Amino acid sequence: LSANVVYDPNFTFKFHVHGNFDLDGTGQPTVTDRRRVETMISQWGGDLTEQLSYDVDFLVMGKEPELPRRPEDPLDPVANETYNKALKDYEEYATLVAEARDLKIPILNQNRFLILIGYYQR
Repeated sequence: LSANVVYDPNFTFKFHVHGNFDLDGTGQPTVTDRRRVETMISQWGGDLTEQLSYDVDFLVMGKEPELPRRPEDPLDPVANETYNKALKDYEEYATLVAEARDLKIPILNQNRFLILIGYYQR
């Protein structure tokens, strides 16, 4: 007979999911795949949180946004809006990773998360 004093079958892990995912390997991360990740967590008994805080057990991160390049024409409103949105996404991603590290929260990228839940075969 062996006992594990740490394991509690009534304990549920808390997850914070951020970013877009590419579960089908198409090269295009989407919000739909993010919802699939959130559904997987819920179906396996995990709790989803809206905010990253000290009581979150795992941060699941989607594809890292690329650092955008400044538009060539600074007067083009469409290019500026696209640039500003991409820059905001990039900074939000980096800030969330830094915050998770400060709080000592394990960060799982898409592949690590999918291996952890058994989505991929090793």
